Amino acid sequence: MSLEDDKDYKAIKIPAHKEFITNILRGHSATESYALAFPHVKRNTAAAKGYKLKNQYGDIIERNAPINPDKVEAVAKETLHNLTLMAFADLGKMVDAKGEPLPLAKVPKEIRMAITEIEVEGDKLKYKVGGKLKAIEVLSKMVRLAPAETEININLLNERQRDEKIQEIIVRALNRNSSDNGD
Repeated sequence: MSLEDDKDYKAIKIPAHKEFITNILRGHSATESYALAFPHVKRNTAAAKGYKLKNQYGDIIERNAPINPDKVEAVAKETLHNLTLMAFADLGKMVDAKGEPLPLAKVPKEIRMAITEIEVEGDKLKYKVGGKLKAIEVLSKMVRLAPAETEININLLNERQRDEKIQEIIVRALNRNSSDNGD
């Protein structure tokens, strides 16, 4: 769908607001976009009003924003990393020697990825852990995006090797997706 086909964009009655949105989508900041759409305003006014308009039209901007390939790759890499942490979190690191839950600040960051809910009952903490099986399922599907010879047991890799393998799989998947799309 193009911006001109967006029903909310079409409903905007003020042409300068449409110009503002177009400028935002071209990569200008809210201040620059407002100054381009309303050239008579001062910079500090453009900053304040640009911020306000960007929030007002946030849904339209989000729906029509181009996807930056660098961001897609970074998100894919971070997703794989977080799925790996969730899937293989050692939940024993969430409790002290007595088996009592550690305060959240003392739970290692990589283990906190597995926590889906925290419940406080008086002076007791309860952590709900979820998604380990789902994370393993999704992770294994993602790893198997590549041909069978690239299947790996991620548990046997150190962090650097895991990151290299993940990067390799992402690049192959992106290359395959772009060739599937006729690019």
